[in-house]
Amino acid sequence: MKYGLVSYEDVEFAPQNKGGNSPEGKDAWMRFDHGENEIRLLTDPYQYTMHRYKAEGDKGIGERVLCSAFHGSCPLCDLRDADSGKQLFPPKERWYAYVIDRRTGKECILDMAPSIFRQLKKLNKNPKVGDPKGLEINIEVDKNGPPTDYYDVQNLGPAPLSEDDVRIKKGLDLERLIKRCTPPTPEQVLERMKRIDAKFSGKEGTARHTAQAEEATEATQEESSSNDEYSFPPAQVS
Repeated sequence: MKYGLVSYEDVEFAPQNKGGNSPEGKDAWMRFDHGENEIRLLTDPYQYTMHRYKAEGDKGIGERVLCSAFHGSCPLCDLRDADSGKQLFPPKERWYAYVIDRRTGKECILDMAPSIFRQLKKLNKNPKVGDPKGLEINIEVDKNGPPTDYYDVQNLGPAPLSEDDVRIKKGLDLERLIKRCTPPTPEQVLERMKRIDAKFSGKEGTARHTAQAEEATEATQEESSSNDEYSFPPAQVS
């Protein structure tokens, strides 16, 4: 299980089962519009693994929780359907990278789904193209298209970084990406699950994992830090 900085060659996909300068230290996130979204990649990808956990009463798509399997076990990996044995909340790999949003001229964090990463990996593998960091990139979003065509990564050609681009790149805080990718402990995952359960139950004391999580309280991060690390927005389409 990898996390943090990786090369495109490092990442191999398993077969699928088909069935802006940030103000006050807060991260700015790349938000996709329908249509064209031009960016410049400033870093290689930083990998992390997350679950989409759905508490009882959650009518949405679930809450993001980082996976703790790096430490030997993960409470969410262990949750399985009693009949089929399949994982209820399977882990998913994603990637961060700092980019410049060409609409604003500022840096932000791109939270890459596998569909975007695969296309960048393909560019990187092409000897006539090479490292995507040397390219101007357009990510065309078709919010009306099927999932396989939702993101189309387009090579706009090589271009040197401008003086402003270089200044932005020199000022990046890579430790923030590493921190966001670092796997929590199993105890921290239980604590995060407790908070999500309480959010949807409306009663702090009736969450399904309250007893387990209370035993792990001393090993968890403080509330503000935990929320920052485990509740962050995905790239969104407006």
